Amino acid sequence: LEGVFYADCNMAGAAKPMLIPNDPWYNNGSPAWSELKPRGGNWSVEAIQALSAWDYQYFFNHIKVGVVDTGVDTEHEDLAGKIVFADAESAAENKASNHGTHVAGIMGAVPNNGMGVTGILWDTKVYSHNWDTLMGTDAHLYSGLTKTVEAGAKVVNFSLGLGEDISGYGPPETNAYVKSYANQSKAVMVPLLNAGYEFIVTQSSGNGQNGYSQDAIYNGYFCSVTYTNLTGIGAEMITKINERIMIIGSARYDGDLDYMQATSSNAGSQVDICAPGQSVYSCYISNNYNYMSGTSMAAPVAGAVAALTWSVNPELTGAQVRDILLTNTNTAFPVKDNPSPYHPLVNTYQMVNALLSVEAAIATLETDYSAVEAAITAANTYDENLYTAESWAELTNAVNSVVYGLEPKQQPLIDAMAEAINTAIANLEFKSVSYTVEYRLNSETGEKLGADKIASGQVTKTVTESARSFSGYVPMKTASELTLQLTGNKIVFIYILNPVYGATVETYKASGDQLIPVTAAARGDEIIVRVSPSANFY
Repeated sequence: LEGVFYADCNMAGAAKPMLIPNDPWYNNGSPAWSELKPRGGNWSVEAIQALSAWDYQYFFNHIKVGVVDTGVDTEHEDLAGKIVFADAESAAENKASNHGTHVAGIMGAVPNNGMGVTGILWDTKVYSHNWDTLMGTDAHLYSGLTKTVEAGAKVVNFSLGLGEDISGYGPPETNAYVKSYANQSKAVMVPLLNAGYEFIVTQSSGNGQNGYSQDAIYNGYFCSVTYTNLTGIGAEMITKINERIMIIGSARYDGDLDYMQATSSNAGSQVDICAPGQSVYSCYISNNYNYMSGTSMAAPVAGAVAALTWSVNPELTGAQVRDILLTNTNTAFPVKDNPSPYHPLVNTYQMVNALLSVEAAIATLETDYSAVEAAITAANTYDENLYTAESWAELTNAVNSVVYGLEPKQQPLIDAMAEAINTAIANLEFKSVSYTVEYRLNSETGEKLGADKIASGQVTKTVTESARSFSGYVPMKTASELTLQLTGNKIVFIYILNPVYGATVETYKASGDQLIPVTAAARGDEIIVRVSPSANFY
């Protein structure tokens, strides 16, 4: 049209409110929530647009995660019922610590309990495995992956790295330590993958050495895995392993919707994505809360987003979930390079985004109209003629309001359509119809003994009427039932005259072949008595 620059659908109710939890986050009251201006203790969930993601509660399923870390405070008020262990040994080894408790709180702190903080995952169990024990070898650490995955964890977070700087042992291609950690990681992942387990490993990229950020490949463990340094396995397994590892860098707030890598955050090509990691507020032991900084805080944020995304469609593989998180269109904000001389590597990453990742996972679902079709099928079994115009119009409008071809994320609306039809069916009101009660003598066409009774009831319902009393007459039935139809509803009570009963008694005495009537008899006479009953209704 001339003069029209742009035209589009003006959708009613297209906007939706953000689901804001009631957890205070601060000791002095609830924070202001804003995904456009992340601030304060809750900035880490605002920056990843978790509030908007939580609006998709309809789609989230229960999901288990693992935390291979220092021990977790299982008695913490904000982790009540959330922390579990893969076996008795893991439970016995647990020793409450601030680091592990902080990480667990980021992922799974109880939401909407009016205290503390809000975990990114609202419906989860966190399998804790304490690597920091007296027997805390690398083998014990790696066993945390095996135990938690076999227990059902889909995302296992490792907020840890090497305490020793191994970069001095040569470049990654020839560094014996890098190759050793890569193949140790391979050794623990291959049996799980061969057994059919689907999982994702998230590991912190590390916080540098000697005051300087470095290449994350030197952080050891899963950070050291590449496509070129795994030995003894085929290309397909190499791909499977790499597609199930995410290395997470730390982002800091640098202004409204402006994020920068933390100075100490390790970088390089091994880092896949960044997440809030500086001044992250979460649980501390003994029902306390505090800020912590580092890639150890960023990794569980990204791991929780991966689990939240996966919970939307449990049929996805770990590789598919990882791909969703790392696809640029599923991120919204870049995390720019830190120009500090203590952060020598130059890289730009994206900030993990819960909203866009969840929406991408929803898009992998099939829309389900089965409830709508079932409701329409049920509606078609009803006869319009039996119901009031108003209630039938409600059903008709509900059926006619069904919209096909909606996107998967509009499944709640599809379900609401089915519910509207079923509600309209439940609200159908039968028409009111009249019926006549007649009182007739001797037959259905006999003389009327009194005026007809006119009454009404709902069609298809059964009514019961009682016979009226008429002096000198008796009804053949005292009550009668009738199932009401749209027309022709009539009950007829048939009456007879009050019955008079009588009898004629005759006495006879035999005389030869004759019976002679007698009125008296002597002792020894043989008398024959004939009784003839009589009534006025024969």
